[in-house]
Amino acid sequence: MEEIKSVLSKLPFWPKLSEDERTLVEALRDGPRQADDVIAGTGLTTGKFLAAMTTLEIRGIVKRLPGKIIQLK
Repeated sequence: MEEIKSVLSKLPFWPKLSEDERTLVEALRDGPRQADDVIAGTGLTTGKFLAAMTTLEIRGIVKRLPGKIIQLK
């Protein structure tokens, strides 16, 4: 996990992310996932997930796909 955080920390947007946004980005590092699985796997509340997701979409870091699938851009 530390190795992944080390790689992610070098991304230009990483220092500017909130803790919830970082949690969401880390959850998507291995590829697209269903939104409900991300919520269950991260422990984020639905409200925190949706807030982080909206911010990350606006910033162009993640995108939604059909079937409630989300992925990093």
